[in-house]
Amino acid sequence: MARVSELLATSRWASLSDHTRTGALADAHYKARLATKHEH
Repeated sequence: MARVSELLATSRWASLSDHTRTGALADAHYKARLATKHEH
């Protein structure tokens, strides 16, 4: 039982960190697009 909850917690943390990574990437991409749009 403890092993299952450990697995769940790990997978949840993995997906959370993955979401944070993609979120930061998207945010940086969006800011870069805004900057280039502002230049033109």
